Amino acid sequence: MEEIENFFTELSNESRINILFLLYQEKLNLTQISLKLSQSLPEVSRNLSRLNNKEFIRKDSNGYYHLSNFGLATICLLPGFAFLITNKDYFLQHSFVSIPRELFCRIGELANSSRVTGFLRVIDLIESCLLKAEKKIFMMGEQILLKNAQQIEEKTNLGVEFSSLFPEDYVLPIKFGHSAINHINNSRYLNEIKTFIMLTEKEAVIAFPDNSNRIDYNDAIYGKDRLSLKWCEDLANYFLKVSEKQIPPKPYTLS
Repeated sequence: MEEIENFFTELSNESRINILFLLYQEKLNLTQISLKLSQSLPEVSRNLSRLNNKEFIRKDSNGYYHLSNFGLATICLLPGFAFLITNKDYFLQHSFVSIPRELFCRIGELANSSRVTGFLRVIDLIESCLLKAEKKIFMMGEQILLKNAQQIEEKTNLGVEFSSLFPEDYVLPIKFGHSAINHINNSRYLNEIKTFIMLTEKEAVIAFPDNSNRIDYNDAIYGKDRLSLKWCEDLANYFLKVSEKQIPPKPYTLS
């Protein structure tokens, strides 16, 4: 525990964190770092010495500092802590008990995602993502809005792959065209679903349950960067892995 305490002590200083991020971009000497941070040479030298002593950085024979592998690993982990701290209220107000530990430990991969608040804004976002989907759509939830169902039907008729995960007794309000067989092969169920996921090849929307264990559509996470999409895809694959194959029901016919 003492090593962990010492680790965070070094990172508790804004100047030292800024130095690490500067060195993440390029090698720099003392004078260059001082100019970039607008800080005195003695102050920068003191922080460089501390970072060097704790092996976050190295100094070459020409007087240039660079990150050690340990420092590089630290920089890669910091966005996760920043995401956690910035969204502290979200983590306090929502439940993540259904998320596997290995994925929860990677929650920092959502660092470049954003929060969308307000029920109507979240619904509009889901509709927008569906409209832009060109290759695939995955949807998991306790139900699907009729408008979203119509959008998905139109997309599947254009050849977009659709897979879903809903409660066992839920019947999708969709009349499929030529893609019906493809959907049946990718239709699965869980007895209980407490997380909403809408994932395309471009974007992802996730709504986690609140502390009363109900899906919170008033505060969702939206991501479109590579890491966010990968995390959301891995979460979807986890739920698919523990799900059961859906026995194809007779879908409703939309008028």
